[in-house]
Order: sequence, then C-alpha cells, then structure tokens
Amino acid sequence: MERTYGYFVIIAAGGAMGFAQSPKTIMEDIAYICPTWMCWVPRMYERLLNGIENAFCSTQEGKKAWEWTLEVGKKVVVARTDEHGKINMIQDPLEILEGQLREDYLKAKELVFDKVRAIMGGRVRFCAVGGASLNPELHLTWSALDFPMLNGWGLTETMCNGAVGYASAVKIGWNAPPCPGVDIKIAEDGEALIKGEGIINSYYNDPEANIGAFTEDGYFCTGDIIEMDEDGFVRVIDRKKSIVVLDTGKNVAPARIEAKVLENMLIDQIVVIRDQRKYITALIVPNWDIIINMFRTQGLSFDESQLVFEEINGLTTCVQVGSDIYDNPVIIQMIEQIINNANSELSDYEQIKRFKILPRKLTQSRGELTPTQKIKTRVVIERFADEIEHLYS
Repeated sequence: MERTYGYFVIIAAGGAMGFAQSPKTIMEDIAYICPTWMCWVPRMYERLLNGIENAFCSTQEGKKAWEWTLEVGKKVVVARTDEHGKINMIQDPLEILEGQLREDYLKAKELVFDKVRAIMGGRVRFCAVGGASLNPELHLTWSALDFPMLNGWGLTETMCNGAVGYASAVKIGWNAPPCPGVDIKIAEDGEALIKGEGIINSYYNDPEANIGAFTEDGYFCTGDIIEMDEDGFVRVIDRKKSIVVLDTGKNVAPARIEAKVLENMLIDQIVVIRDQRKYITALIVPNWDIIINMFRTQGLSFDESQLVFEEINGLTTCVQVGSDIYDNPVIIQMIEQIINNANSELSDYEQIKRFKILPRKLTQSRGELTPTQKIKTRVVIERFADEIEHLYS
C-alpha cells in the first residue's frame, strides 16, 4: 500500500515525496514538509490524533475547547451528510450551514480546526488511509476536524486497488465504490470477487497458487467477506478464513466484534475467543500509555518499577504494567463499560460475555504479531490457554 500510493502514484502524478526522519520526529517533519496529502495506516492517524489532543488538553481551558469543538464538528458532519450517508468534503461547510451551527462552526474553526491544520503544515487537502480496518470513530473524529479521510480497500494481488475513497463522497465507516476499471461482486458466501484494471489474473510461476484463486469467469477470490450498499460502497466484514461457527451453530465474524471494541482509543489490542465455544470471550490489552498518563494527571499512585517499555516502530511504548494497574477496579470498570457499549450494537450471540485484561502488550518480538502488526491469533490462544480456560470455567 505504501509503495503504491506513497511512491508510484506520486511519481506518476509528478509530485514530490517527503520523508520523515523517524517516527519520533513526525510532528516536526510534517510542519517542515507541509504536505498536501498523506497516506498512512490507521494506527499512525490514531497516534497523530492522540498527540494533537494531548497538546490541546494540557490545560483545563484547552481541554474544554477541544471537547466542545469536537461536538460541534460532529454536528457539522451530520449536517453535511446527504440522504445516502455521503459527505462532500470538498464543499465548504459555510455554503450549507445556517443559524447557530454556522456560528459555532466559525468559532470552533478559530479555536481548534485552524490550529490543527497549522500543526499539519497548513496545506493538507486530504488524508488517505489503508492497510488495515479503519475505526469508524477515528474516521468520524478526523472528519469532524474537517479533514477528508479517504478509506481504501485492496490487496497485494490487486496492487492495493479495489475500492479507494474520494473526497467528494466520504462515508463514515465505509471504504468506497469500486475504482474505475474494477468490477467487484459478492459470492454466495459473502466473499469479494474482483477483476479489472491492475488486478492479478495469475500468480507468477506458481500454478499451484492459481488453483482455487480464480473463478471460471476470471474473478480473483480475495478471501475477504464484504458487504455493499445500494450505492456500491464496500465495507469489509472479516477474512473468510476467520469466520467461525459457535457450538450453537451461529456464524461469527470476529473482526466485526473487535472493530466495535477498538472504536474506543483506550483499547489497544483485542483477541476474540470463539472456536467451538458456547459464547464469546475476549483478551483485552488496554492502551497502557494513555492509562499511565491518566494515573499521573489524576495523581493516582502506582508502582513505576513494574512498568516495562520497548521501542516499537521507533516510538517508546509501555508494553507491560503491574497488577496495581491492570487489576485496578477503576480500570476494570472502565473496560467493562467499553465492552458493554460495544455489546449494545451487537447481536446476542456476538456479544462478549466475559473478558480478561492482559498485563502486557502483544508484540512482534514475542512472536505474537506479524511484521505488519497483525495479531497471530493461534499463537496468542496457545500462550494464554490458562486465562482462556478460566473465562469458560
């Protein structure tokens, strides 16, 4: 995805590429480069948003302004959304806003929106995102800050081409209609089938890989379960191989459940446990950096000697905490509320009935993540077998 949109597209368009010195200097580099657009994975946009939010909320006055402007921004998003759920992020909001909301928007723009844009270098036209599922709440927040976030879907075999968003029709929580020259259809089992411009039609020198990878009429079998709305917008539900059947016979898409929980930025990682079980449970890893900061700002004591930090993607990150944090009743209650909120949007058989907070982050160094930071579910299930069995005892 990065090579396609961060290199090839820029070269083809005659653009200039800017390189960050390191993950630690991204904010400074953005201010220096003044990009017109950026293409990142969702986690990078989340980290950037957290950094901007922390800067604004360092004082009570700034925190109040940030929270108020986000409320206004989300109301503006609703006002800009048409009857099909699409937002024209190219259009100036002032062309459609009226009355008090217009006045509030102008004030919010002065207080926060323009300052955020200045932090981003002042020239960003839109932000592209791909490589992983985009959290709808993150999508909404950036849209509320008046940044068009174009959500794309594709695979290596499709040259990352498939359904890539455009600023004149942003739909929160969705990707986009198929790209020009690309045809997408849904198989009976929900799998996305795709062919057209830039889409693989055979694996190079690997005839065995071609077996079962294509339909008789030439569509590539993506392995992704998707849904498509009446306007052709695509939304990925889960990988086909991840869909499991409970012992009650119900089909469950773990990614859908995980996405609901991950909408809250206090949750860093989640593994839904489901294989041939009577009900759904989950292993939860909170965002320990946020929680430690919360403890410090609220003057709550904890044993700092129990904290373990690692450098992940160039950033110093808390990967382990002591029992005085992960077993803290306040933290448990907060996580329980997040789970309850997610469950309220899920069917009964999809709901997380019990959960376990893990004291440490799942990491690549322990073999629990792939190089692209995807969780190796089987490895995690084996490693935390005792904790999982306790959830079903």
